[in-house]
Amino acid sequence: LDLLALTIDAQGLIYFTESSNSRISVLDASGLLRTFYEYTGGVQPGDPVPLSLSGLSPRGLASSSPGDLWVGDGLVRVRKVSRWD
Repeated sequence: LDLLALTIDAQGLIYFTESSNSRISVLDASGLLRTFYEYTGGVQPGDPVPLSLSGLSPRGLASSSPGDLWVGDGLVRVRKVSRWD
């Protein structure tokens, strides 16, 4: 595991991103690991599309108390993502 960023939200979910992919994974208290975001291609970065098509290259993560995840990418952008957007 080659972590770039990690954050823990108010519910105790651990979000992390690795340098080897364009993916954000989430680990819950029971140990279940899921993919929260993975770039699937097909559109230009920044287009108003679902998160999976947004072209983010996650490099930074932060969470806020309402359950939002803030994602900084390699293109100097920050995107606010409501849980399971």
